[in-house]
Amino acid sequence: MVMCTVIDLTERLETERRLTEKAREAEALNVELARFAESASHDLKAPLVSISGLLSLCIEDLDEGDIAVARENLNKALAVSRESAEKLETALALARAHRERYPNERLALGELVRPIWSDIVVSEECPPSLLFDFQTDDSFVGARVPVTMVLSNLLSNAIRFRDHSRERAEVRVSCRKDENHFWVSITDNGIGIAKRDRAKLFRMFERFDSRSGDGMGLALARKQVERLGGQISVNSVPGEGSEFSFTLPLNEEEVR
Repeated sequence: MVMCTVIDLTERLETERRLTEKAREAEALNVELARFAESASHDLKAPLVSISGLLSLCIEDLDEGDIAVARENLNKALAVSRESAEKLETALALARAHRERYPNERLALGELVRPIWSDIVVSEECPPSLLFDFQTDDSFVGARVPVTMVLSNLLSNAIRFRDHSRERAEVRVSCRKDENHFWVSITDNGIGIAKRDRAKLFRMFERFDSRSGDGMGLALARKQVERLGGQISVNSVPGEGSEFSFTLPLNEEEVR
């Protein structure tokens, strides 16, 4: 007589897989937090020093009875503190990005881009021309909030770094699909990006000039794209323009 015991290991293997995945996520998060702490300690310390110096001047001005100068320095300190608070909020959004979960829904790229563009150019006297080049149906299944965040950042940069010497500034939004991905690109004919600067584009707090904002937008955009399972990249020629493109997994499953 032969006896045997059959054990279904499916559940155990699935548990081990999940634990391994969680361990990898924790390891990646630790590395990211270390980089974040290093960047934040350097870039958020400078505004605090500025505020401290301005408040010290205010005390001196008040002692001397110079109310007008004291008010001016207080306004400067207030402006620096507000800018720092916005930068910190953006940094926290970047740190939270990996944890937030958004529902998938059926989206259309054109319908996402048009209101974003309208909000961005509302204060522009001569905004660039917005062009569409859809090589395929522009609908896809994705998470509205992070995708909108990525598009908003890339479109804003295209306007911010346009070439004012050109007679006609253009921003072109393109999309296509392959078997596994939905591909989006935003191309401009702006000032372009020097090769030496491209490696720094997606790092936190990296600023190239006064047009760079808080230096967090592209870092947050990359984080959101990667969290959605895609990749983001840039091609640029100084004096000719830039192309930022990102891919998202082509998820045509029914939206729950």
